Amino acid sequence: MIERSDLVFVLADSSKFLEKGLHTYASWQQIDAIITNHHVSLQVLDTNNQKVSVYIAKEEQDEEDRKD
Repeated sequence: MIERSDLVFVLADSSKFLEKGLHTYASWQQIDAIITNHHVSLQVLDTNNQKVSVYIAKEEQDEEDRKD
């Protein structure tokens, strides 16, 4: 699926960045960006931004504040 895609986004909860595992699904060169939630630490952001773009999804509360 990755090889046939024009863009590859990884959607991962911030807690997943602290997990360690032996399985690799894709190389950093195959990923265009990561989308995660706002609980991601600055250290994780700095480390991963050196490899790939990281986008932080807004909380539902952020959207409600914008409507007011």
